Amino acid sequence: LFVFDNIYSYVYFFAILALVDSQVARPVKWLQDAPVLTGADGMTYALPIAAVVCSVLVWFVNITGMQSASKLIAALSPSDDASKNLAIFEDFAAHPIPQMQEVREQMVSFAEAVVQSPSTTSAQKQQAASLAITQMQKQVAAYPLDAREFIELSYAYRTAGDSADALKALQSAILLSPKKEEFFLEEGTVEWDMNDVKAAQQDFNTAYALGPSFSNLALYAAAGDIAAGDQAAGDKILTATFGTVNVDNDILSVAYYRGKNWPRLIGLWKARTQKPDATAATWFSLAASYYAAGDNADAIATINAAVARYPGAAASGVAAIKQIEGK
Repeated sequence: LFVFDNIYSYVYFFAILALVDSQVARPVKWLQDAPVLTGADGMTYALPIAAVVCSVLVWFVNITGMQSASKLIAALSPSDDASKNLAIFEDFAAHPIPQMQEVREQMVSFAEAVVQSPSTTSAQKQQAASLAITQMQKQVAAYPLDAREFIELSYAYRTAGDSADALKALQSAILLSPKKEEFFLEEGTVEWDMNDVKAAQQDFNTAYALGPSFSNLALYAAAGDIAAGDQAAGDKILTATFGTVNVDNDILSVAYYRGKNWPRLIGLWKARTQKPDATAATWFSLAASYYAAGDNADAIATINAAVARYPGAAASGVAAIKQIEGK
């Protein structure tokens, strides 16, 4: 009934059970009247039986679990050749174990890493993504009422670039758990990537309505409104949550870009260039904001200022200026 991740959790749990037992336990007559084993009986009967039972339990419960865990660790360990890891996951798929939920969810994470890695081949990326999708489909079929598995299936589809099926999986999860803010956030993110800004706006606001005390949800709701062109609604959420509309956040940066609110976008990146941890990339992003707004002169001036501060970025600066000038 209970699984804890460290021994101290077990100590507290059984200490509570012992306390409850000491206060409310009642004698069990048939147990008290049972004959007491003598030392000879114990050696003759109890010890051999207990040894056999213990050996069987250790083999089927502990040893097999340890073997599976070692195999999974090997599958997830960094390797110069992703094919070796994929072969282990393929073996898991061909020979399922009781812990397949954990294995399949790790397949999804592994597939994402393979797809994003510049050192893996196209065939490896396709194999990893396909395996993750196939195995998560089996997991969903085995546990059709578990919303978590639909979310993992959605991640697998997104890894393969299949936003349409990822959205369907998310919708299935929402049907099973309609009050989970994270699910609406995930659905809105997929719709955002599909350029369905209106749908994303609705889902972000639904998530925020379910959890108005969470500032992260407020940011997404405001971003959805801003990207959809409702700046007033977005500002209202920002002010209510942060006390200001000048909030430094990447999701807002994207929202300002999609909503073509160039003054806000430029203001956000200009503020970032004034921070101690600003880099050449920060200044180039400010230049890109000017460029997006059609202000080529300030874009070039910003790039020159970046190169003056960070001489190592000179080559990138020259290339960016040529792009702006159309050369």
